[in-house]
Amino acid sequence: MTPPRIRIASIIKFVLICFAVGWVLTFFALRPKEIWDWLVETAQRFGHLLLDIGNWALPYILVGAGVVVPIIVIRWLYHYFKGR
Repeated sequence: MTPPRIRIASIIKFVLICFAVGWVLTFFALRPKEIWDWLVETAQRFGHLLLDIGNWALPYILVGAGVVVPIIVIRWLYHYFKGR
């Protein structure tokens, strides 16, 4: 397998994009580490939110299952023995 050809035009585009992104980050006084820290913190907060939702919903799910599962089992048994 041959490696992809790197053209001068691609290198120039890459450098110009890096320059533009760097200029925008500097204009807004942002540093790459701050952006990564924000992304990590946001992901952690989202994970904690999902855990909180799970902790809140789990008791309701278990109580509901205590009613729904026996009904489903009885219904399944009824259809199973009715077919015989």
